[in-house]
Amino acid sequence: MSELFGNRQKQSLVVFLLLLVGIIYSSMRKGESDPEVIVTRAVEELVQAAEDGDLGPFRKWLGDDVQDGSGRSKEEIVKTLFGIFFTYKNIILNTVSLDVQTATNPNIITAQLVLLMGANAPLPSDKGNFLLTFRFDGSDWRVWEIEWEDGAQYHR
Repeated sequence: MSELFGNRQKQSLVVFLLLLVGIIYSSMRKGESDPEVIVTRAVEELVQAAEDGDLGPFRKWLGDDVQDGSGRSKEEIVKTLFGIFFTYKNIILNTVSLDVQTATNPNIITAQLVLLMGANAPLPSDKGNFLLTFRFDGSDWRVWEIEWEDGAQYHR
């Protein structure tokens, strides 16, 4: 009986396996550098940092020219967060939804975040809607604008 696979089938199998490995590697690499993945990780890191009372990720992800809904700068935002973290030792946040969307400008991505929030209580009781606009500065993605919902309006 001859071999189960001829030389041609073996070559085809090797080419197919190499192609499959290349596709898998490419999809894994895309995950590391895909802007939507980076922004999703950044938002998740910021939510966890807020629960932990950790300012480090805010210093990392907030752009130097960021402004929040009240026109506060990066340093003012960090100082405000420090005051919140100092006042409330037990911050509870639950992510209800996170919707990351690219814009027509490839250097802009928005993240619509809905959180259940609470402090010094067993369960979060307030709902917060946040719109974070990330901008690519040539080397990194950073938060550029922060808007939050108050009633039916967003504030800048």
